[in-house]
Amino acid sequence: MVTVLFIAGGGRSGSTILHNLLGQIDGFVAVGELRYIWGRAALKNQSCGCGVPFSQCVFWHDVMIKAFGGLDRSMAREMLDLTESFRIRNLPLMAVPAVRRRELRRLRTYIERLGRLYSAIQQVSGCDVIVDSSKNPSYGYLLDRVDGVEVHHLHFVRDAPPVAHSWGGYKDFEPGVPMARKDTTASATQWMARNLTAELFAGHETVRRRLRYEDFVAQPRDHIRSVLRWLGRPTDDLPFVSAHEVRIDRPNHSVFGNSVRFQLGTVALRPDERWRREMRRVDRMKVAGVTWPLRLRYGYLTGPARATTDRVPA
Repeated sequence: MVTVLFIAGGGRSGSTILHNLLGQIDGFVAVGELRYIWGRAALKNQSCGCGVPFSQCVFWHDVMIKAFGGLDRSMAREMLDLTESFRIRNLPLMAVPAVRRRELRRLRTYIERLGRLYSAIQQVSGCDVIVDSSKNPSYGYLLDRVDGVEVHHLHFVRDAPPVAHSWGGYKDFEPGVPMARKDTTASATQWMARNLTAELFAGHETVRRRLRYEDFVAQPRDHIRSVLRWLGRPTDDLPFVSAHEVRIDRPNHSVFGNSVRFQLGTVALRPDERWRREMRRVDRMKVAGVTWPLRLRYGYLTGPARATTDRVPA
């Protein structure tokens, strides 16, 4: 059985540093936003988190050989098309049995190939847990249907105003490759869609857990230990050098994500509060109008937060 820790939720949530940190733990391999492996990595040959182009990464070369006998560009194009054919907008229709059966039949080959890919990652890495930070709930929904893969959904949430502020700024996937920018309304709408569908369509209660970014950066060591206990993994020998600093020595093999995935060395875990100074009042009001129901649910409008899955870490 392949174990996948799937980080679900919205973009600009701070999940990349969580992904990097988990990749430093023995028995974990961090592969980034694996949903994008077919387009960004296999076809466009963008950089792996280890710093070399995807086609030159020995790890991914070995994975592709074991899974598919090598990288086939026509298969990669087909997989990219199938990935993009199943989006968040498709998820509500999956509640209709006839539609669900039809879609899963259509995606049968796609799902089977995902099983081969994740199995190969486990075999080549020799690790027990694959950390996938794809975040997209529609992709997580399909992962739940892969034979031989056990998915644990870590719903990682950051408050909507700083997310909207981040989407309005400039950030790179890698040097010279900028991330898309979104206006306030678009980012707020996506925040609602991603987080709501992560709750409604991601696994069941025993394999789903919620963690707020704000709680994580306030007590990172405690929350990492809590996640490891949830996964049934040892909690000793963590890469912390102080309460809010981690040592990132082991390069990851992230196929996609923002440029934080390339960070090495000692990294400070502190909240980014620039939005409080820089975000316009009118933009805050726009975000508030769109996102208040889930912000209320997640404790952002009612004072101190509950930690993970509405309970304090064990």
